[in-house]
Amino acid sequence: MKAKVMRLVVNPQQLLNVMMHESAWRVIEGIPKTARLRGLTIDPYTQVIHLFVEDESFAPVDIETEVTPQLKTVFRKIQ
Repeated sequence: MKAKVMRLVVNPQQLLNVMMHESAWRVIEGIPKTARLRGLTIDPYTQVIHLFVEDESFAPVDIETEVTPQLKTVFRKIQ
């Protein structure tokens, strides 16, 4: 089965730091505005969260036999 998905890796500690401080962030590049969240997993070995996002602009991936490519993102702190 093929799907137009990519994987966004999130460090839980960094996410918690963002939520605990008065700050705001904006995606500069990487996540299309039309992307939809399709699922998530937590890697018990590395303790990171993998968010799977789908968008028509992504290349199709055989999700049964291939590792979903990692989505490269750039964020900017705006507050």
